[in-house]
Amino acid sequence: MLRSIGTVFKLLQLIVLFGLLFSYAMFQGGFVSWFLFYSFLPFMVYMGLFVFYPVSKWDVVRNVTQDTTYVGEQISVEIKIHRRMPFPIFYCLVEDFLPGSLQQKGTNRNSYHHFDQSKERSETRKVKKVFFPWFKRKIHCTYLLTDVPRGEHELHAIRIKTTDLLGFIKKDYVFEVEDSLLVYPAYRDVVRTESMTSKQTGTAPSNTLDQQQTNMVTSIREYVPGDRFSWIDWKATARKGAMMTKEFEQERSSESLVIVDGVAYPGLNKLAFEASVELSHSLIEAYKHQASTLSFLSIGKEAVWFSGQQGAGQTTALKKFLAKVEPSGDVPFPLQLSQQAKRIEQGSTILLVITYLDESMQQAIMQLKQKSKQVIVYIIQPASTISEQQTRLMYQLQVQGVRVNVLTEEQLIQKEFEVNM
Repeated sequence: MLRSIGTVFKLLQLIVLFGLLFSYAMFQGGFVSWFLFYSFLPFMVYMGLFVFYPVSKWDVVRNVTQDTTYVGEQISVEIKIHRRMPFPIFYCLVEDFLPGSLQQKGTNRNSYHHFDQSKERSETRKVKKVFFPWFKRKIHCTYLLTDVPRGEHELHAIRIKTTDLLGFIKKDYVFEVEDSLLVYPAYRDVVRTESMTSKQTGTAPSNTLDQQQTNMVTSIREYVPGDRFSWIDWKATARKGAMMTKEFEQERSSESLVIVDGVAYPGLNKLAFEASVELSHSLIEAYKHQASTLSFLSIGKEAVWFSGQQGAGQTTALKKFLAKVEPSGDVPFPLQLSQQAKRIEQGSTILLVITYLDESMQQAIMQLKQKSKQVIVYIIQPASTISEQQTRLMYQLQVQGVRVNVLTEEQLIQKEFEVNM
């Protein structure tokens, strides 16, 4: 309705302008007045046709080179415009509306140089391209999205602005063009550093996680991507017509669980949360080729479980969750952790990723220790915010058999995560 009223108003403006020029030529007379009238007449005809020219009938398509990527990567986006009628267009502005989720930079290793400054890494992203198509029926432009942040980004609309030669009549139309971009968190290699035990026994540190020590063969099962070539049972494979793998006694009891603090508590350091997501992703990737099974638990507004026994489909769902997860909920994490401890299997190895440590957190960790084979804690905090009380709590945890890893800016700016496993 409003668009129709605007068209009528523009047409009335042209009619009034035409009437004024014609009246001037009629009453003034002479060569000059009529020359001006006839000289301006082609522009009047063009503007009259331009009023009715349907910009809304253009075909507008956005092509994103890839709908999934990782934090910090760059994405190429192409916009294609097709006009059915080669009507002369002097000026055309194409604007792609980028969502608020893309108005910030992705978190990378350099971001942690200012770890104690918990600020959003905002970046104003505007995509505007100017064209002079004239009679061209096809228009296309390409732009790059660099340093993309983690998350699911929805692109909804493209605006096209155009005008006539004199700028008297302007057209503005927004095309609904839906596209999505899923950005997974980055991940790094996880390097096992030398602990006090290894120093005393003289063993060297390993650059991978603990390899599975295989003992007695107890059964066979179907091959799963990541299994070692030496585990394949060729006799069973030939008999069943499918790839079969030996299952060992120790393998069946090897269970690990990553638990991440996703509660939005007051004073939460946004960079610390991003680092916890990146570390979780790195641990998942590191365990992918291990014999042990790795499950995942995120505790925020609600607890979200991912079992490590459900194959590649579950891994994909977990990566998608890590791409979209944000801090949520206001129930203290230690309280929820104590409640969720009842669901954890006896004898599991717990890898706990947190962004602060206090007495309530220490008590929740000790409850996990009572029913777990091993608890490994990763505390992600700026070095300047670690208090004497926290240092004391860390020491008490270590004395009671909990392995504590503190990841400050010094560790987070490295190419690899060095942890004590």
